[in-house]
Amino acid sequence: MIVRFYQGTNLPQNRFKTACFLLPLLFMLMGCQSLGFSEPEKKVACPDYLILKNAAGITSGEEQKPAWQISIDRLAAECMASGDQMAMRIGVKFLASRQSSDIAIPSDAKYFIAIIDKDENIIGKQFDVLSFEFKDENPTSAETIEQHEIKFPVSRENYKIYVGLDRPAIQNKAENP
Repeated sequence: MIVRFYQGTNLPQNRFKTACFLLPLLFMLMGCQSLGFSEPEKKVACPDYLILKNAAGITSGEEQKPAWQISIDRLAAECMASGDQMAMRIGVKFLASRQSSDIAIPSDAKYFIAIIDKDENIIGKQFDVLSFEFKDENPTSAETIEQHEIKFPVSRENYKIYVGLDRPAIQNKAENP
């Protein structure tokens, strides 16, 4: 039995066999990439996210002792990137209080999440309605946590995410002249 050792790619038929093996593998990988399988999600730093100061709380309008009030207590976020897209999972904790259990929080109380570009242009904004469940053991205070996922392109541009409360249509005249 004769054993021959070849260095590198000196043998033409080995090139053909290698190409026959690698080409289908290459095409398969390219197909997976176009389907989005090639890059798994990875945790990345989130853009700045803030509570918009002038939209951090709303009240029934009375200055000294409002009948009801809603405020944003805190925000938390996690960001994942895959390819050229970023997904931001954001949690918002809201607090509500009222003077007595017979006072209703407006059913159209809403909040918004806005994506702002470096030039302060709004590139995306979504609204959602708030609802609070007041429990028997504490009928004048309640809290709720809302969670959302927003998606936007990964960019070198610095985005900011603003969260705020939108004023309900039913407001005291002192609040909305």
